[in-house]
Amino acid sequence: MTAPQYFPRTGDYPTFDEDTEWRPLVDGEAYFAELDAIFGRAQAGDTVLIAGLEVDPALDLHGRHSGDAGYAPLGNQLAHMAGRGVDVRLLIAGRVLASSIPWSGLGPFRENAARAGQLRTLRVDGTDAPPLASRVLLDFSGALLGSNHQKAVTTFVAGELTSFVAGIDLVDDRCDGPPHDRFRLDGERWGWHDMAVRLRGPGARRVWDIFRQRWLEAMTLPAKRYFRTPFDRRRLNPREPLPAPAPAPDARPVPSPGVEVRVLRSTYRRKLESRVPFRGGRWRTMPDTGRQEVFGTLVTAISAAQRYIYLEDQYLEEAAGG
Repeated sequence: MTAPQYFPRTGDYPTFDEDTEWRPLVDGEAYFAELDAIFGRAQAGDTVLIAGLEVDPALDLHGRHSGDAGYAPLGNQLAHMAGRGVDVRLLIAGRVLASSIPWSGLGPFRENAARAGQLRTLRVDGTDAPPLASRVLLDFSGALLGSNHQKAVTTFVAGELTSFVAGIDLVDDRCDGPPHDRFRLDGERWGWHDMAVRLRGPGARRVWDIFRQRWLEAMTLPAKRYFRTPFDRRRLNPREPLPAPAPAPDARPVPSPGVEVRVLRSTYRRKLESRVPFRGGRWRTMPDTGRQEVFGTLVTAISAAQRYIYLEDQYLEEAAGG
């Protein structure tokens, strides 16, 4: 059991003591293969919940590309799952103004709006309407700058709840692995070295619960539009998205001696920020202070360190985000 000075029993977020399996998956190649195996088993009545900064409908989870034998784009895979009765949901980071500006310097938001539109219009044989039409939301909540950077997948397939929390978005150039020499950037060798964590047991329920809360907030965002072209103005989100998923199903404890798990999140203090008085928006399911669970836990653990501190992160700097 972890010394209590590192995970003090404070706040309204739990610590899962030795009842949740924690398995690291190093690099996108290993992570995506796990997802593909679970997606392939999903049947009517199962659930797949995906949250990402980016999600590419053209991604093949085994790194194949259009024209390769066996190429299976993720968008088609998700549409077929929804068509056969799997409850598929996607939350993708959005921004209102940035979706209208064709400039990559403002982040992936314009591309996200286009990809969300592609996912909502995918058709599969045997269905009368696009199966994902009401199942993809762009989440533009939070500060004026910044983004919803969460990358998580939760599945309930064949009666087993599994959650993945990752630093890896579901896009093509994250499908990498050792020796990281398959990609090129500006003519030079380039790779993406990152990881995901697979959770099974009660801790996996909290990832589901956080997704459910985000869906509740995203589906009640105000109706906004963006310019796909100067004369083509489109809605960011569907008029009638699906209601929020049901509460997380029960998960049997998975004995994990010596392992304690926390699932943490950070949110801005307001659901929508505005420089115009009275135009902002308050969270419906969270306090006006927002959530700072990641910061609080890290500061506590670092302050309690006695022998060493190890940090590994994609960035370690102040940023202009929210």
